[in-house]
Amino acid sequence: MAKPIKVPEKAQNVPLMHVKPLRRDLEKMIRSVMTNINENNQKGIGKERQNYTENGVLLKIYDKLVMKYKQSKRCKEDIIRYILRKVFKTLRSKVMNENKVSNKRASFLMCQRYFELKFNEIKESGVDLEDEEGLLDFFMPYNKNSKNRTMNSSFIDEIFSSDQFCEDYKYFLDHQFERFLQADNNRKIKKLIDFLIVCIEKDNISKLDKFNRLPWLDLWLQDARDNAAALLPEKAAVSTAEKKKIKGKQ
Repeated sequence: MAKPIKVPEKAQNVPLMHVKPLRRDLEKMIRSVMTNINENNQKGIGKERQNYTENGVLLKIYDKLVMKYKQSKRCKEDIIRYILRKVFKTLRSKVMNENKVSNKRASFLMCQRYFELKFNEIKESGVDLEDEEGLLDFFMPYNKNSKNRTMNSSFIDEIFSSDQFCEDYKYFLDHQFERFLQADNNRKIKKLIDFLIVCIEKDNISKLDKFNRLPWLDLWLQDARDNAAALLPEKAAVSTAEKKKIKGKQ
């Protein structure tokens, strides 16, 4: 393995010629931590750490990342919320493109199509239909204005009570979810690398303690896949095409 680039202890303005290899080393570090923490692989963590023992700055970053990930958790509710937010955003865009309508109209049509919510109910909630995040928060638990205040089985049952929603959700799961997971995590990795380079340039590695949008561990990604599949009711797990095929054989 090529040795990581040598970063000066006082790294004011990392030379441009060093930025690209530094980004490469940081990405390798992050992905290694994500995998080893996932497997609780102390041997792997120690082995990777040896690559940075001659570089105080990178060693400090590595140790902080390991500690930060060990202290971070993603509970089932967090993961389900993440899944449903991705689904709602995707389906809302689908409705908007299909009907060639504005954001506000697409939001209303989505609510009608999947959840049979009347316009007045949404309006009374104070949600701005043109505010995508606000509309999503209306359905999501844990928000003061949310229609669903807690993550429980009745909330999940309500969301998946629509056959149309289940069908579109299954398509999302089969054809789009994995791509979204990887793209979203790659964006988070890039942002973390950008942040770390700034920390190095400003000689302020301790600022990493306040960075909260960590890329997801491999373990969290797998939990997301498992929970996303488990959310779909058994009766809806068979696609419409498969149902027609089965019915035709009867």
